[in-house]
Amino acid sequence: MSNANLLGAMSNANLLAETIETLTQNGRVEAEVLWVGNEQYRCSWEAFSEVAKQENYDDGYGGTEIPTDLLVVGKDFWMERHEYDGSEWWEYKEQPKMPEQEFKPTTFLSKNGDSLTEVIKRKG
Repeated sequence: MSNANLLGAMSNANLLAETIETLTQNGRVEAEVLWVGNEQYRCSWEAFSEVAKQENYDDGYGGTEIPTDLLVVGKDFWMERHEYDGSEWWEYKEQPKMPEQEFKPTTFLSKNGDSLTEVIKRKG
């Protein structure tokens, strides 16, 4: 890592390139995107792309520049914005597949951060 990066130099990102890279890393393509927006407003992928290709921003630490409620939504996946201390990125999510095995809940309280599977087996 260069001294410039250690000192918090600007880290440039292009919103469209970053979005396509995240799609590609997760085996998705632009044609699978149904809409882009948030819980109140949406636009087409094409409209998003036209603007996002011109949107260069500092994705390093500092203030967030891309709205944190921005979503890219497909049939069975979505990408949502995440940030930590101003560093921002897309986080890819998929609709979980319904498990074959059903259970009858007796508690959802865990001990020391147990997973649901551990809670079910413990109460079994």
